[in-house]
Amino acid sequence: MTILRIDSAADDWVPRAAAILLQRWGRRIRHLRVDLADGGLVLNGWADTYYAKQLAQHAAAEAAGLPVHTNAIEVG
Repeated sequence: MTILRIDSAADDWVPRAAAILLQRWGRRIRHLRVDLADGGLVLNGWADTYYAKQLAQHAAAEAAGLPVHTNAIEVG
């Protein structure tokens, strides 16, 4: 199951980010958490491959219109 939790005041991009990630990867990204810190995103969760981790990073940045400061998604 993919979970997208975004902790920020900018809730308007939450549905867009969730839709993009679920549409593109489904189960390849799990328990995804996106936090806003110092004007950038911090990603946490699990991915099946390093490629899926990278794709999640690009999709989150695209949906939020913010840079990713930390991608701590674990691969395994």
